[in-house]
Amino acid sequence: MVAETAVDLESLEIMAELGIKFTVLAQHQAMRARRMGENIWHDVSGEGLTPQRLTRFTTIRAKDNPLLLRWPISRAVAFEGLLRDGKYLAERLLGAFSDNRDWPQLVSIATDGETYGHHFRSGDLSLASAFTISSPINWLAHHYGEYLDKHPSAWEVEIAENTSWGCSTVWRDGAATAAAGQ
Repeated sequence: MVAETAVDLESLEIMAELGIKFTVLAQHQAMRARRMGENIWHDVSGEGLTPQRLTRFTTIRAKDNPLLLRWPISRAVAFEGLLRDGKYLAERLLGAFSDNRDWPQLVSIATDGETYGHHFRSGDLSLASAFTISSPINWLAHHYGEYLDKHPSAWEVEIAENTSWGCSTVWRDGAATAAAGQ
């Protein structure tokens, strides 16, 4: 058995060498973060790092590879039935923006494609309705790469090796164990 969207440092380094421009991880796949050039590391659950902030991992082999941390809303879409109501999905997405943040904000969801239709019948229609519902702001769709080009990261993360976001599993020495708290 292989965990979906599993990550380890060696794989991320190889992907960077092969020209992969960015990687999407769940927040629990990053252990800690710091502003580029600073020595102080912060727990990723702290106020300093939210999914709103783009991050990057830096190693000798992968000097600077951007990471995007997916929002907890992604889990609600994939596993908690958020796709049952397009209006509620739109409210959750809009609620993730904050006037208190002084940096460009990106709110995104990252899920398996099978979520839309296979796991949740008509999930694709709920997603479509979320983007057509009138709202106080205009939705602006971006490709992650486009957003990264316009808003480079100022944060660096340390990866939680051998974790996945599709399944809350930690892989050690070829054996899977449930990730605590996931």
